[in-house]
Amino acid sequence: MKTSIKITVFLMIFGCLPLIAQTPDLELQKEITPGYILYLAGKEATYLYQTTISPTCGDNTPTMKAHMGLAILQMAWTHVRGDTFVTDIEPLIDDIGENFDSIGCRFENDIVPILESESQSEFFNLLVDFFESGTYPAFRDSVDEYCFNISDDLEEIGDEIEEFGERLDVYLELLGDHWDAVSEGTADFEYSFTIIGSEYEDTVFVFSR
Repeated sequence: MKTSIKITVFLMIFGCLPLIAQTPDLELQKEITPGYILYLAGKEATYLYQTTISPTCGDNTPTMKAHMGLAILQMAWTHVRGDTFVTDIEPLIDDIGENFDSIGCRFENDIVPILESESQSEFFNLLVDFFESGTYPAFRDSVDEYCFNISDDLEEIGDEIEEFGERLDVYLELLGDHWDAVSEGTADFEYSFTIIGSEYEDTVFVFSR
């Protein structure tokens, strides 16, 4: 009968000591930079080679380490894509706010004075002037434009959310596939990683079997 082998997580905390005794297999970082993205892509290419076409791929230590690295990399890519998602939608959110502010200004300048009239006579005079002076068409057209801009921005945000959701599904599926590969394997291995620029910067996380 096959013996069930569990993956155990050990946290090796070095405190303020430099990480000299053990060089991590993977260095994640909080800040997203072009260099970091290239680093992740390089690691992923190396691990994919080991798990797919390498002559030594199989139920052995190098392949199990590669599967473990690929599983962790999916979380790293989720972080990268999430950062890109936020960067992409921030200008859209700002633009929506500016358009709402512009609508508020038009109402404040063109409608509020009518509503704040002190007499019925003044109210009707201002209302008639609003329509006959050409203010109404300008008010209508500008509000329509602001509403169109808001609708367009919301549609773009919706597209970004949908794309991010699709990418997240892919990352989670790949993470599960590689984790299953590790769980179903039998070879002993040890895989370590750190998270630079975070509160865990002086911590090495180790997956070991």
